[in-house]
Amino acid sequence: MKLCAIGLTVFFALEMSAQSWDSLLQKADSLAKMRDYENAVVKYLAAVNSRDSLNMEQDSLHAHILHSVGACYARIWQFAQSQKYIKLSLALRERLFPPTHPQIAVSLVVLAYVTSDESYQEAEGMYQRAISIFEANPAHASSDTTLLQQYAGALLNTGLLNSNYGKYKEALGYYDKALAAYKASVGFESEPVAKLLNQIGNVHWYASDFETAGRYYEQALAIHRKTVGSFDRDLGMSLNNIAAVYNKLGRYAEAEQYLQESIHIKERLYGPTSGQVASGLINLAYNCARQGKFNEAKPLHQQGSYYERQHVGPYAKEYGFTLEGASPLYRAWGDYDSSIYFAEAAVDLRKRIYRNLSVVFSEKDIFSHSIFLRNAVDIALSAYLDHPRPEVLARAITHIIGGKEHLADELWARREICCGS
Repeated sequence: MKLCAIGLTVFFALEMSAQSWDSLLQKADSLAKMRDYENAVVKYLAAVNSRDSLNMEQDSLHAHILHSVGACYARIWQFAQSQKYIKLSLALRERLFPPTHPQIAVSLVVLAYVTSDESYQEAEGMYQRAISIFEANPAHASSDTTLLQQYAGALLNTGLLNSNYGKYKEALGYYDKALAAYKASVGFESEPVAKLLNQIGNVHWYASDFETAGRYYEQALAIHRKTVGSFDRDLGMSLNNIAAVYNKLGRYAEAEQYLQESIHIKERLYGPTSGQVASGLINLAYNCARQGKFNEAKPLHQQGSYYERQHVGPYAKEYGFTLEGASPLYRAWGDYDSSIYFAEAAVDLRKRIYRNLSVVFSEKDIFSHSIFLRNAVDIALSAYLDHPRPEVLARAITHIIGGKEHLADELWARREICCGS
């Protein structure tokens, strides 16, 4: 799971000064608050280019503008550009301010975020330095709620970094401290706390402690229902999280209700044929199938698969997951021919992606997709083995195995174990 950007919000919003900016800055700030980050960048850069030589106070303003540009680029996933401007802002702030000034910590947190994919150690070092600056600031223990929110955001992002690298115990430690700081600054029933509770739930989900994860997701949902609108993206995320937990716990009817509500939100936010709605329909189909409601599940899956194919294209890795999920679903309905069709399509797609990886992807990506390909092959083997007509098994030799004798031997051995033939 990619490092979530939720911890950046506070570092962007709280950077906004109460000073009277010129019209360009006012427009840029307004666009950023509306999450129109691409146009905000244009206005911020225009403001940078329009300024004359600066005194120290204006240099501080210049650092703020550079930081805002970098933060906007981070929110639209342009990390190289973000690093460029955040580094410029950080260098200027380190020249203007003492080493423990909170604005240095603010720049460090965003720079750590956009660096985290490249180097865990470098990002962690910057987060730790930022946390130390916040804790060294005398206002940390006072009623300075702005500083407390910035401190909580640093802790949250550090927890996210550790969680993404499988360091769940360390992540929970940072989350606990972030929760205390958010309670002291914005109160428990607030959006930052709800988002943090979802992240704590995620850690327990990864550890397969689904009941504990569910309790945190339920708390987050209760807060979101009070603090955001009925058609908010974060509310939809909480609904999905709880539905996933309930499916794991066998509480399928309850999960179905949350999935349906989530789909309604996605239709309102993204459109009725969007990729987000497609994934919701597919998840709802799987849920209905688990309840034995096959007549409802099949059209949901067909509709969701069609939307997803239209959205991501027939050769996207995401569509491969849908094809792989369809094979056992159709097999459960007794439609063995369709099960094999989807399994073969998944293998073909994975092979196509894998053949093209060495040109543009890293070794890590190649390794990941090799696992995807093997999983697709396993699903296809299961589809062949479960088919009531043994003669279709021969198709696996040419379509999937491609003359590799050791795989052929494994296939026939599994056939003998499963079917006694």
